[in-house]
Amino acid sequence: MNSIEAFDLVKSFNGFTAVENLSFNVEEGEIFGLLGPNGAGKTTTIRMLSALISPTSGRAIIGGYDVHDDALKVREIIGVLTESPSLYGRLTALENMEFFAKAYGVTDKATREAKIHELLDFFQLWDRRGDPVGQYSKGMKQKLAIARSLIHSPEILYLDEPTSGLDPKSSKDIRDLMEELTKNERQTILLCTHRLEDAEKLCDRVMIINK
Repeated sequence: MNSIEAFDLVKSFNGFTAVENLSFNVEEGEIFGLLGPNGAGKTTTIRMLSALISPTSGRAIIGGYDVHDDALKVREIIGVLTESPSLYGRLTALENMEFFAKAYGVTDKATREAKIHELLDFFQLWDRRGDPVGQYSKGMKQKLAIARSLIHSPEILYLDEPTSGLDPKSSKDIRDLMEELTKNERQTILLCTHRLEDAEKLCDRVMIINK
């Protein structure tokens, strides 16, 4: 079963074509890589697949929902890590997770607390949950940002350059965690990266985008 289906996606901005005739599918539980240099249209593709911007032409089906006709449903079933994720540096990891859990509609307190504990423990951040995020290393912030994107238990996860700027150990930690997600949780992951190493080590299949 396909979790993501893209059919001839095109996105143009004021005469500039950022994405041109892009078609691919991602199977449930798969890590699928979009590999290409900066400026190749990977981030624009994620924004279209997130129902944040509309394609100029073409269509996409996410978890059975059309990004144009069922935008709200699409947003409910996806988690997104942007290339430069925003976290509240003055708040603790626990406070950040509480804030975003409520924003994503996880209203039941017991469910919310259990999910936060599970994710912070999974990403090896539970012991630092009371520290302000501004004191975190870049690798820790990236782990927290991925944990945040999973707070509402999405079926599909989009990761835009998740290891960009990280040291080798932090990059390996992120890769290991992604593999564990797909193995244990059957999470479908769309990985956008310009790093061939990440694509080779993580992805079941890779599509190369050139500009």
